[in-house]
Amino acid sequence: MIVDTNVTDYQSLIAGLQSGIEAVILDPTKDGIKQITRVLANRSNIANIHIISHGSPGCLYLGNAELSLSSLDRYAEYLKGWFLLATPQPQLLLYGCNVAAGDAGEEFIVKLKHITGTEIAASTTRIGNQALGGNWELDAQSRNMDVTLAFRAETTESYSDVLVSLDFSNNPANTESGTAGQVGAVYRFEDVTTGIDALVEIVDITGGAVLETLDITNDGELNALQPKISGIPSNEPAIEFTITFVEAGTSTPTVAPDFKATWVDLDGSSNYTEFGEFSDFVQYTFESGTDIDITGTGPSFRRFAGASSTFSGINTTDTTVMVTADYTAGLWTKKIMFANDLREHYFD
Repeated sequence: MIVDTNVTDYQSLIAGLQSGIEAVILDPTKDGIKQITRVLANRSNIANIHIISHGSPGCLYLGNAELSLSSLDRYAEYLKGWFLLATPQPQLLLYGCNVAAGDAGEEFIVKLKHITGTEIAASTTRIGNQALGGNWELDAQSRNMDVTLAFRAETTESYSDVLVSLDFSNNPANTESGTAGQVGAVYRFEDVTTGIDALVEIVDITGGAVLETLDITNDGELNALQPKISGIPSNEPAIEFTITFVEAGTSTPTVAPDFKATWVDLDGSSNYTEFGEFSDFVQYTFESGTDIDITGTGPSFRRFAGASSTFSGINTTDTTVMVTADYTAGLWTKKIMFANDLREHYFD
């Protein structure tokens, strides 16, 4: 069992594994595909590989990397080595929400089977807690196969989350209401996860901030929300947004799954530093060696200021300029603040 630690309460899943299944934990700050390859190079007689991680159609999130349609060719040489020392007819079982959903999911499974040479089972729906729309059925298979889950029944029955990652790549062409770029503007991102849209509203603009682009789509983490904001740094330009999860095609709030939100590339220069705020989170996490400081606090929010050095483009790998907040499932609206030329941060 390969376990991505970005999965909520992964410890209980490990504790609930069937007898005889070994758990291997991925380092969340490193490339998960490469980590798996190194682990499997030292194993023989592999019958099945189970991978538990967050997912989206045609994509697995492993460590700080994505295994997706766009990256399969790049990782092909690593993937080909996964089952070289396997028993006859091994299986690859993917426990990630919606991995096999839609055309992207179907194509992903076909190509992954071709590269690895093994049979694959994955899900077209959410994996996890039934009350959050999940189940534990790997209903998409490269051929008809007997699938034995890695977990004991009591484990799947008691697990309280779903293994979904939010996807903001469906960039809205127009505002849902209000004037684009102004306070009150509401934008709809469709299908951020199955059956759920996200309504993103501008609730405050300060320091002369200008929203140049709601969501950068040619750099950084393309499934994430990446506004581009400009202004005079000394004025501390900032734009505050709320994100409300609603039933698809409606304005009816709905239960969103547990998820993580990450500021990346919080940098700056000798003249200014970028900052971001989280509100109403469960907890936040810095990586070791962080260059980020907490410069503002309140009953329900934290402001995080970045380093004085500048990274080119949107750096999604340097953990010293990242901070992650955990959010729990529920019916809610959350606030986030992007500030000081914040071209380089995301919410996913």
